[in-house]
Amino acid sequence: MNLRALQDEEQADVTLVDVRVGPPSLLEEHIPGSIHIPQSDIEARADELPDDSLIVLYCWDTWCSLAIKSAIPLLERGYDVKELYGGIAAWNTLELPTEPVEDAEQKTAEQKIQDDGWDKSCGC
Repeated sequence: MNLRALQDEEQADVTLVDVRVGPPSLLEEHIPGSIHIPQSDIEARADELPDDSLIVLYCWDTWCSLAIKSAIPLLERGYDVKELYGGIAAWNTLELPTEPVEDAEQKTAEQKIQDDGWDKSCGC
């Protein structure tokens, strides 16, 4: 799937969802236009997603299974779901644009230092 081409099409209705989990210091950037619904919240917050849009999920990287885990309950509810393979890591490797997450920008330096020791135990 070519997300950039889909985003460029005027008729395409795509909702991009960041399903990563982790401390805010690791979630400082996201793909422009994406919304953040952590994988652990996807079932409870599924009603926030449009049911007439292609839902594209992304997580950390090729080894992360959070997008796949998030897709299952959405597919069971009838959503049209795809995965952005490679996640934010592949996006960054291709040097595609990202934007800062507003909440992450407001974190204090002390909070960032505390979060930097976080072990990525997200269930990937």
